[in-house]
Amino acid sequence: MTPVLTDAWLTCQLGKSCYKLAGSISESTLRSLPLEPCLVSAEVNTSDLESSMVLRSNGFYLVSEMVVFEVLAQSLSIIEPSSHVDITFATPGDAEMVKCLAERAFSADRFHIDPGIDNQLASKIKGEWAGNFFSGQRGQWMIVARLQDRVIGFIQVLMKANDFLVIDLIAVDNAFHGKGLAKAMICYMAHNCGSELSNINVGTQVCNVTACNLYRSLGFRLVSSYNVFHKHILG
Repeated sequence: MTPVLTDAWLTCQLGKSCYKLAGSISESTLRSLPLEPCLVSAEVNTSDLESSMVLRSNGFYLVSEMVVFEVLAQSLSIIEPSSHVDITFATPGDAEMVKCLAERAFSADRFHIDPGIDNQLASKIKGEWAGNFFSGQRGQWMIVARLQDRVIGFIQVLMKANDFLVIDLIAVDNAFHGKGLAKAMICYMAHNCGSELSNINVGTQVCNVTACNLYRSLGFRLVSSYNVFHKHILG
């Protein structure tokens, strides 16, 4: 039976218990859920129609349709940003700017889409998520794009087993979209994090056509897809 895992960090952010499920989900799995007021999230492979039907029939609703892309780091050529923009690793002094950018950069993630989570709180969650890097709680690298002393883009990077890199968060200030900053930061990551033999993995929403096209243009290939469901249990 799929275990019910506690999400301690999200519990702190929402001020109520949060749990997560992954893998194949059955009626018996859901019977083991706590009865206290809480949020339960579930990640299900898109091909697992049975699990999705079980979740929907038990009051879960779809908050995100995700696709996952992957590329070998050595296949990425170096793309230089505009001469007035610097791509580099973050410093402790960048923390507040990165958090503020994360708070305003996201709107289609599972927290903003969930009607049970206030949008202002959803934005705060994304800011705290990025801030976890600077407190040593999440991520091995933070790459930033700077215009003079201002952070206008960032990538939060995780290192998984066997030199596997994950783009955990990526954001560019709205005023600088279309300037090639995301491509430049990803290529900087490929050449300065892990090794040339690292695989780079990233997930994004199906509806984020701009991001999907960006990854394909860099040679990323689609490797998997999954759906994210939420349910707020009132207790």
